[in-house]
Amino acid sequence: MDFLRPGSWSEALEIKAQRPDAVPISGGTDVMVELNFDHRRPAALIDLNPVTELAEWSESGGRIRLGAAVPYRRIINE
Repeated sequence: MDFLRPGSWSEALEIKAQRPDAVPISGGTDVMVELNFDHRRPAALIDLNPVTELAEWSESGGRIRLGAAVPYRRIINE
């Protein structure tokens, strides 16, 4: 199994386009359970933890944009 670590969102999208069989992972709860019980064995994992854009949030024009990796605790606190 290949373990791919993009440094940005655009790089992650490029990797996924080149490797459609790769499974994105961030945190890993669901994917790791599937791996541990041998329910799934993807050819590659794309580690999204280094992708800072997914861990950011912003407010603009009365709208809030939450990245997919912003922790719930941070949302509550900030």
